[in-house]
Amino acid sequence: MLTTTTGTDSSGNPYITVSWTAATDSVTSGANLQYQLVSSSVESNLDSISKALSGTVIKSWFTSSASTISATASNLASGTLYAFNVIVKDQAGNMTIYTPSSETTDISGVPGAITLTTFPSG
Repeated sequence: MLTTTTGTDSSGNPYITVSWTAATDSVTSGANLQYQLVSSSVESNLDSISKALSGTVIKSWFTSSASTISATASNLASGTLYAFNVIVKDQAGNMTIYTPSSETTDISGVPGAITLTTFPSG
């Protein structure tokens, strides 16, 4: 399962961090599995391997020995929905994907954005 966290950097630019539990394989060790984080405007564009391979690459093929892996999409548009998925590839070239997840970026860094912390009574 993918989890997403949104925020803004010190310059007010939105980012989304995507985290997931490492995959396992019956032949390839976990440290040798390759991951690729991809994005699209809607989850349905990332719900199959072929569609995910056509997604916008956020982080190209990489390996990790961690049990929880994360990557960050940065310099995103404020108040915009982004869908993500992770493609996993073993040493034989077999691929699978996680279930897509989406998140809307924070608008707090947008000049002129109004954020209500309390609602007026009446």
